[in-house]
Amino acid sequence: MIILAGKIISDDLLRHLEETQQPVLDNDYARERGAGFKLNLVPSNEAKARILAGERLYTTNEDALTWVYENLKGSPLVEQADLMKDKAALRDKLAYLYPDFYYKVLSKEELFALKPEDLKYPLILKLNIGFGSLGVYTLFGSKDLADAKADIEAHYEEWRTSYTEGVVGSSFLLEELVDGTELAVDVYYDTVGAPVILNIYEHRFASARDVSDRLYCCGPSLMKKWYDKLTAYFAEVGKKLDIKDFPLHAELRTYKDTVIPIEFNPLRFAGISTNEVAVYAYGFWPPDVYLQQIKPDFTEINKKAAGYVYSFIIIDKCGTHIPSEQFDYDALVRYFQKVYSVRKINQPVPDDFAIILTATREDDQKELEEVLTMDFTRFAKK
Repeated sequence: MIILAGKIISDDLLRHLEETQQPVLDNDYARERGAGFKLNLVPSNEAKARILAGERLYTTNEDALTWVYENLKGSPLVEQADLMKDKAALRDKLAYLYPDFYYKVLSKEELFALKPEDLKYPLILKLNIGFGSLGVYTLFGSKDLADAKADIEAHYEEWRTSYTEGVVGSSFLLEELVDGTELAVDVYYDTVGAPVILNIYEHRFASARDVSDRLYCCGPSLMKKWYDKLTAYFAEVGKKLDIKDFPLHAELRTYKDTVIPIEFNPLRFAGISTNEVAVYAYGFWPPDVYLQQIKPDFTEINKKAAGYVYSFIIIDKCGTHIPSEQFDYDALVRYFQKVYSVRKINQPVPDDFAIILTATREDDQKELEEVLTMDFTRFAKK
């Protein structure tokens, strides 16, 4: 069973669901976004009964958790999802893996009462629930803390209006900033609790202060470097948390030999349809692989995908509100070596131009380096 939810669903996914007739929960969003596609919609009561009887569940966004919590109360799915969405609770459970790592949960009132001189910088401040880079700040000193408080004061109610409680929450997490590689992983646990990794992404940044979600890269080189280490890590996590038959998208920071969780996003893989880069890089649809309990053979896949870096890139508006109708998507495509898919965005939230899925020669990654600091409004029509 798949629950469609969130701000962005690709037409590619809807066509795939139409072709495969994978069961989809019948909700308002599926009907509205799926208009024109012949989806296999399942009424809510039937979906609930099927899932409680053991049918696997995959969602596209945290907004789906509202239905999950209301209809699957007391189930292992809800217990696992609840733990993973609470970053602090997850850290508490896994603290033995990184005993020296500093973190603290704060209410909004406690956050605003913080004195800069009481903190040891650098730090990361974020929503304790959260989604992507929403409400994430790097703090290198007192001015950064003051700026973060001001931004939260200005936007907090807007976030609560634009996103569900399952995305925004009501508390904040303050933690030390670790100087290491940030990775994201699409992984599921099979019926006996063994982790099966489907993709490993490197989250690339322009600088230490950059907290954007602009560029994630994946491919054979990353798989070869991290697959075994991260499989062992998720095996340990799964044993500690007793995870079975469950998909998740994890964001991690690696430092020396330590893997520190940033967040675990339950019942989905990389959001806003970005996990579909695996279709072009590796030849499979991640939700299908989980729902059918397939373990990809990356020894063979890596051979076929070798020589390229595969990416999803968020083409943001760089702080402007230029209408998407003024954006030259053809010029954007010509800039890159290979663009598989352009998902145009024309809505208030998120206010971006597009998400694109690309391939770049591993020996010529200049375009990816430039993307990190590029002003995408250069492609707006005058």
